[in-house]
Amino acid sequence: MSRKAKLKSDVPAEKTYPTRRYLRLPLDAPTMVRYLNGDPAARTFILSRPVQGALLNVGAGGALVLCEHAPQPGELLSLELTLADHYTFGGLLGKVKRVEPDDEGGFLVGIEFGTLSQLCLERAEWQLPPGVVRFDNAFREALQHVLFAMEVGRREQIEETENEE
Repeated sequence: MSRKAKLKSDVPAEKTYPTRRYLRLPLDAPTMVRYLNGDPAARTFILSRPVQGALLNVGAGGALVLCEHAPQPGELLSLELTLADHYTFGGLLGKVKRVEPDDEGGFLVGIEFGTLSQLCLERAEWQLPPGVVRFDNAFREALQHVLFAMEVGRREQIEETENEE
């Protein structure tokens, strides 16, 4: 699923969301989403089948994903990110913060990254499925480092293009 239409993600984060803690990097990359379904008796989560989506922007605090089906706000999920064709972050724990229909029949899904206790305090002691990563500060810093390098590269490419004209 690819998307080239103008979105809020095309506007710099500081103009769209002045209270956002982390800058978002606009992208158009495939991603895989898996929803976490709870089993209260076993106090564990079970992963759904993977669902294809398009990663529209990402930052150290969350992401915006275009999906064909609308999840419910508050649902927990696992997100796989591949950035710059060689940085893969698999099984990131996230929570659906907002869902909005888009102009083409899909849904824009705002996702917040975090640890289980940050995202779902009442299930903080539950067992996460294998491969799902708690999004802690060390992980956040690693993602910020990659995103910063990508943004610097993007800006350098823009400057080179402008200098050639």
